[in-house]
Amino acid sequence: VGLPEGAFSVLPCDEPEAGDPVRIDTTTPSRGAAVVVTDLPNAADVGDVAERIAVAATRQGGMRPEAVRRAVVCSAVAGALLPALTSAVAAQPTGGAYDPSVSVPVLPADVTERTASWLSEATAAGATVLAGGTAGEPTLVTGTEDEPACGPVLAVTVADEPEEALAAVSVPGAAAPAVGLFTGDTALAMRARSQLEAARVVVGDVPDYDPATVRITMHAITTPQLTTLT
Repeated sequence: VGLPEGAFSVLPCDEPEAGDPVRIDTTTPSRGAAVVVTDLPNAADVGDVAERIAVAATRQGGMRPEAVRRAVVCSAVAGALLPALTSAVAAQPTGGAYDPSVSVPVLPADVTERTASWLSEATAAGATVLAGGTAGEPTLVTGTEDEPACGPVLAVTVADEPEEALAAVSVPGAAAPAVGLFTGDTALAMRARSQLEAARVVVGDVPDYDPATVRITMHAITTPQLTTLT
């Protein structure tokens, strides 16, 4: 295709085990990104916002470092958004790891086991499964303050006021590293930057892409070589 020499490499790795066609780094920290929805000025935005959140929570099996694991929705919009979010999560496509239309591929056994364990503990403590519920499938859970351990699982809670919603994703020691804020209140958006402990705040969208991950990935798969001329 005209790439310059050295621009394409084949990296050696272990053969995938049966039933594990996709190689995923299962050591990814469980603490993931979060989304806060305080209001939706346009009712037509409900479906679009729900779809964005669902994709951000389940893409690549929810195993990306920037995967959204928590969503906090203000009560003013919960009645409209929660049903749309439930439908959007349930509709996320599953299938083969090499199908670009698939959000949730077949996941390694250790991931599904951890996900199943978290779901079991959460439901035993009173959480309700709104969509999915089986480890390895897109799942939406409500009624828990705990963050999903891993996998394509999103935990959603409802807050009465916007300030309460922001506080929920900025707990000291457990704050989300990145937050997407859907709001039509410009003043609230400006306050969020100083109130949230997140390294990144994206207003009007999910925090689905971090340019730093490209640099981190390059450092992880390459060995820097330095030549110094004196």
